[in-house]
Amino acid sequence: MIPAAPTAAPLALPGSTNEIFFDVFLPASAKPAPGYPVVIAGYGYTGTPFEAGLPLFVGNTMAGAGYATVSITIVGYGFGPERKLIVTGKNGTTTELAARGRSVELNEDGVIGPGEGCVAAVVGQRDCIRQTALDLMQLVRAIRTGMDLDGDGTLDLDPERIYYIGQSFGTIYGAAFMATEPNVTTAVLSVGYSPSVDLSRYSIGSRPGFVQTLATRVPPALNRGQDFDDNEVLRYQPVKVNDVPGAIEIQDILETMEWIRIPQEPLTYAPHFRSSTLPGVPLKRVLFQNARGDLFVPSKTASAVVRAANMRTWSVLYRHDIARVVAPQLPENPHSFLWNFSSPASTAIALAAQQQAAHFFASAERCAPDDPCIWDVNDLVRPIFGRNLFEVPDVLPEDLGFAQP
Repeated sequence: MIPAAPTAAPLALPGSTNEIFFDVFLPASAKPAPGYPVVIAGYGYTGTPFEAGLPLFVGNTMAGAGYATVSITIVGYGFGPERKLIVTGKNGTTTELAARGRSVELNEDGVIGPGEGCVAAVVGQRDCIRQTALDLMQLVRAIRTGMDLDGDGTLDLDPERIYYIGQSFGTIYGAAFMATEPNVTTAVLSVGYSPSVDLSRYSIGSRPGFVQTLATRVPPALNRGQDFDDNEVLRYQPVKVNDVPGAIEIQDILETMEWIRIPQEPLTYAPHFRSSTLPGVPLKRVLFQNARGDLFVPSKTASAVVRAANMRTWSVLYRHDIARVVAPQLPENPHSFLWNFSSPASTAIALAAQQQAAHFFASAERCAPDDPCIWDVNDLVRPIFGRNLFEVPDVLPEDLGFAQP
């Protein structure tokens, strides 16, 4: 746990260090003299970069654009310190590599799980997020110091061209990282959300666990039998008179949890991208990619991050509701649209979103600081769907966005 101490109080130095392993995917193209430009990939709720879809599937597109992709195992994930990575070659030979995990034994069952060591009922992932952001900053320093990965005496990664792409949970620690790291100025954040307690309220992935949390309170804070109704009012809705018994008490619980977790929230860090940069940190170019109909990330939580950054014109909304009218075989939940290659239709969408991200990284060196330079990738999907699927919203959606046509 990272203790919540006053900023003016003297803090002791850490009592230990931790060796962090990283994975790098290099392009097959000729290496530029300064090394390949680098995209740091921050993945979501999975154990390791190799188990996560993002670094693998995004890494291929980035390599095609000339970028190396690097990823670390995030705090509290990836099994234990003895984890190994076994690579099987085309000829059948195997190579075993050390791939230290960062989970810890908490429940004393003798097994270190893939995500054991991060989630706490009230604190949530607060401290894991902050530590992972610090670890990414250390990764940047290692790259800037110089990395010769193949031992040929030349740099393989360009120390001056480092970017970030994060998806889902990767946008949460990515927001903290981008607001505070001065040497990474361009990022793509896909299906980000905040505050995390609103996922507890609404997300189909998070709500069941939160119901259990409320059920363990004494007395249980469930006012709908085995469920709860906190009677929250969405933004821009008419005034509502609360007539639900127990709703205010549940709202108070959620508000308390939100303030305890505020040091992890993108709502805290997003204003520092452009509107109120921190000392010594330049303006940031951040592309927000969100999906209409995301069942894990309600629209209002995605909009909250964009609104906190005051960067609506830097955001793109993928219209999954439109895409499913043409291709009903698409999954109901578009949460992984950035790296879902499960069908020709989803592959077209993922490649369009990834190429938009690669183009956004390239634009950092040629576009004015206030020009988002977002590539309209509808030409890539219109031949398949007959419709535009990516749009810069005129108004940020403030409903939940779960309804499908």
